[in-house]
Amino acid sequence: MAIKLETILNGKVRISSKTNSCTLNFENKKNVLKVINLINGKIRSPKYYALNKIINVLNNKDSNLNLNILPLDKSAININSWFTGFTDGDGSFRIRYTEPSYNIETNKISKHRLGLDYRLEQRIIDPKSKESYESLIKTISESFQGRIYITKHYKPVPQYLVHFYSLVQIELLVNYFNKFPIISSKQLDYLDWLKCYKIMLNKEHLTIEGKAKIKLLKASINNKRTEFNWDHLNNFYN
Repeated sequence: MAIKLETILNGKVRISSKTNSCTLNFENKKNVLKVINLINGKIRSPKYYALNKIINVLNNKDSNLNLNILPLDKSAININSWFTGFTDGDGSFRIRYTEPSYNIETNKISKHRLGLDYRLEQRIIDPKSKESYESLIKTISESFQGRIYITKHYKPVPQYLVHFYSLVQIELLVNYFNKFPIISSKQLDYLDWLKCYKIMLNKEHLTIEGKAKIKLLKASINNKRTEFNWDHLNNFYN
């Protein structure tokens, strides 16, 4: 994905074996301005203030630039691909499948559980701008009828968790992500998640065959994935 963006935007990919990561950098003025023009006016999060800072620095260095700082994007979440990009960074698709099991201590049999959910976790306060993500998180939740929680497992820094799990909520997400496809490897997770959703819609999950299909999908999603296919990037245009 980074190489694809490097080709389109003329950036430079750097790979770090130490941190097991790759970084896409834009260093010369022409390329930096290209990226700024692409994202200016399309930011919704507190990163808006970091963009303003860069624009002010560039304007101070070159008075002929006269770059305008466009306002935060307040349009509906589901009319453009912004939420897709946010999902690429912080969202996750999950398939929940557990077999019934017997607890010898309670003498009870746990229920067989099967379902889908989408989770998005985000810090409560941006550490650099000190601005809150509350308004943005509420907008995302309301757009797809999700629920908001405060997670405690990131102690000492709790985070927002936006959770979508009902078939009504999932249908709204499916309609959105089919219209604005993900470009990272999470697209592969989404496609497997989508297969599971269709199995459930067709009531196939009530059959032995359907349950077996879902079990296989769960075994290869997210950090369990071992095979990657980047064909979806062929439909990603400049």
